[in-house]
Parts: sequence; C-alpha cells; structure tokens
Amino acid sequence: MNEKKPVLKLKNKCLVALDNWLARLQLGGRESRERSRFRALLRERIEEIGKVRKEIMTKYAKKNKDGSLKTKKEKIILPNGSTTEREVVDFGNEKNQEKAMKEYEEYLEEELVIDILEGNKSKIYTVRDLVLNTDEKFSGIMADMYDLWCTAFEQLPDRREI
Repeated sequence: MNEKKPVLKLKNKCLVALDNWLARLQLGGRESRERSRFRALLRERIEEIGKVRKEIMTKYAKKNKDGSLKTKKEKIILPNGSTTEREVVDFGNEKNQEKAMKEYEEYLEEELVIDILEGNKSKIYTVRDLVLNTDEKFSGIMADMYDLWCTAFEQLPDRREI
C-alpha cells in the first residue's frame, strides 16, 4: 500500500513573520523546545529567501562603481501624517522596479513543503496548536499572515491519523 505522506505547506511570504512570532512567544519547557526545533526547520528557507531577494535586486537595480546596489532617499508618509525618509534600492526606472517586484512576489508565493515524519511530527503539531489556539490579537498585515498560518496548519490530518 502506497499511502501519501502528510505534508505541511507554508508559503515563503509567511515564513519570516511566523518565525519572528514564534521567537517572541513566552513558552515553558516542552513547548519551548518544540518551537525551537520547528524554527530550525524554517531557518534554511528563510536564509534562502534573503539570498533570492538580494539576487533579484542585484539583477534589476542600478549599481555603484564598486558593484554595490545604488540607493536613494524616498519620502514616506507615516500613519500620523508626518513624513520621514528611508533608503531604498534605486532601480533607475519603474519598469525595472516592477520586474523585480513581480519576480520576488512570485517567489514569495512558492511553498516550503515539510514532510511530516515520526522525527518531526511532535514539533509540527506543537506549533500547530500554538498557532491555532493563541489568544493573541492580530491586525493589519499580521492578521493576513496569521490567516495564512492557520490555513496551512488546518490542512494537517489529526495527529492520531499519522
């Protein structure tokens, strides 16, 4: 009998937020260890996301003479109505910026697929329970991220079925 192994599928775009959220949870003993072990499962992909972002920016951005990415100051309006400046990558034109953003957004839609095996089942289900049973309040982008996490973890079969 060739049963399909269950998997956890998490979109790249929600991994950093999930990792950061998990890192700041105050947990006791077993839950803390399982959380740390789960975060280790994400670490390689999170590092890859940073590398891919840099590769895409390098591909489309203007460069300084030394090959580094050119930046420029951009004014932004804060929620309270005041303005500030921040450094952003200089793409030279909107077309290059749009290409870079499109390519990066497509990559962020890809999924990290984690096979649920006997060796990682406990950490995955512990984190699933933390996510699905949290009392934390979410708003804005974090509410969207939380919805993505829940959708992914809700796809898992019951722990006893594996």
